[in-house]
Amino acid sequence: MAGESKSRPFGGGWMLSLFVHAAVLVALSVWEPLGRGVLTFDRAEAERREGAVKERSEAMLEQQRREREQRRLDRKTSDLLKREEQARKRQRMNEDLRQLENARRELEQVRTAKLDQIRAREKIEIQDGDSAALGAAARKLLNRVEAYQPQGESDKAFQEEMRDLAVKINWGANGSTSFFTAEQLRTNAVAILDQLAEMERGLDSRPPSEAEALAPIQEQRARVAEVARIVAGRFDLAAYHDVTASHLQRDPPREAAADVPRDPADLYDRAVEEEAEINKIREDIAAAELAASENLTFAAAMERVVQEDPQRPDLGTRLRDPALKTVGELNAYRALLEQAKDETGRMAVRAEGLASQMKGQGDAESALARRLMNSRAWGRKLANRHDKVVDITAWMRGRGGDGSGSAGDSGGGDADLTSRGSDMASGDGPSGEMTLASETVYAHALPGRRFGPASARKGWLYIDTWYLIGPWQRQEGPDFPGTFPPQLTVDLDAEYTDGYVVPDKDLDGRLKWQFHQADSLRIQPPVVVGGSVYYAFTDVYFEAEQDMLLAIASDDAAKVWINGMVVWQDQGLSSWQMDEGFRKVVFRKGYNQVLVRLENGPGFCYFSMLICPPKAVPGK
Repeated sequence: MAGESKSRPFGGGWMLSLFVHAAVLVALSVWEPLGRGVLTFDRAEAERREGAVKERSEAMLEQQRREREQRRLDRKTSDLLKREEQARKRQRMNEDLRQLENARRELEQVRTAKLDQIRAREKIEIQDGDSAALGAAARKLLNRVEAYQPQGESDKAFQEEMRDLAVKINWGANGSTSFFTAEQLRTNAVAILDQLAEMERGLDSRPPSEAEALAPIQEQRARVAEVARIVAGRFDLAAYHDVTASHLQRDPPREAAADVPRDPADLYDRAVEEEAEINKIREDIAAAELAASENLTFAAAMERVVQEDPQRPDLGTRLRDPALKTVGELNAYRALLEQAKDETGRMAVRAEGLASQMKGQGDAESALARRLMNSRAWGRKLANRHDKVVDITAWMRGRGGDGSGSAGDSGGGDADLTSRGSDMASGDGPSGEMTLASETVYAHALPGRRFGPASARKGWLYIDTWYLIGPWQRQEGPDFPGTFPPQLTVDLDAEYTDGYVVPDKDLDGRLKWQFHQADSLRIQPPVVVGGSVYYAFTDVYFEAEQDMLLAIASDDAAKVWINGMVVWQDQGLSSWQMDEGFRKVVFRKGYNQVLVRLENGPGFCYFSMLICPPKAVPGK
């Protein structure tokens, strides 16, 4: 049997071997493609598959969310959940509403004081600004006529003719003294208009080849005429005392509601009504300030006030009596309540800021009202006094005492700044020459906005933190023409749409305040455009009332207010010089508001404000 077994050509052993070989071949045939697949792993395909898995997961979650939101709520459960949500928001909204009402009452007091000042204006107060404006314009006209370079005998004769007229115009505006009565000023303005017409005829008679040389005289002649026409039409006191255009006269303040709304819809609607009333009051205050500073009637000032108030969504209607039938509707109601709470909070914060700002100004102005009526003329007296240290601390303090005396009380024996004929001469204070070692100050000046007797920094400091806004397009005319919104009210949350439109600078006219932290003493607007106006605002804190020296410089023109009082103005085109001008001013205890109006001609545009204790500067 053994021999037979060995002689079989196709025994069981070879079958097993064949099976093993076949299995190996099959394994290899399967493993090789798998190996190649691993070696050629496609990341994009994997990400696509991962994305598909994620989409399916999100779709499932969204389907579950929709199913939950579509779950029906019975009436009892719906009412219970709605009351719970309302209770969570009611207390906060009530507090915000009370804050709005308190702010409105404070602003009403400020408005009443401002309108009382307008009703109490006298001719002398209205007249001072006009006299200064006409005088400054006439002096500039005379200077331009004298700067004309005649080329021949006929030109010399023409110049003499123009100079004679300019001298007459200048005398009519300024006179042999610095004061005219209201009637004299008006009479002089009428005569000046006749003299300007004669000058215009003389200028028009010159050949076209001289047009360019005579353009500065023509331009200034037109500006003098503009001011003279205004002066000639002044002094209708009935019109200047009339404040019937104010919202206070048209819509007397409504009484505060005795009931406290419990429904968030009513709370929200009441808050919107309070804010609307606050906006009206703010418009009245802005118009009163403009009327006082620009010597306008209240009605004319009201027409010039540009105010863009926040637009609040109509949430009250959507919140009122909703039928919450599903979980989804309940969630939407919750989101709407949250939005109403947030909007009411924003209203309250804005109102409190406006009230704090304007009440602070009103408190100061109630004691200094008559002096501030003249601040526009006073600003002109401070204009372009380069390299001079002008001490205006006595004027800012109200001429001795705390400024609480009557308008006719000179206080401390000094001349009353609003009394007839004083011309604020005594307000000029001691002055003297002063310069700065620019390189030294530039290298060592430190930033700061808080000051106290114990401060270790005793040298020159620069104010480095500002809010900036602009540009507006500069208007033609003398003495910082045009009054833009920040000059009336500084509202750091406001947005304006009347700005300068300059497509290649990406300026579409929409303007908002921008925070600016400077790392050097020169402050430059983020986008500089020629023929434009910018504003800068900051507040500085003093632990106690303190006299300080200011060094102010600008490129080009600038006007500076501290707590509503003009302390500096530099008219015309000029390059930046660190020691362009100096003022000795007083900062009151606490926060002091500083506003800068910066005007740009062609080219660069920036300003600087340095501050230093007088004791740190020898002789000051």
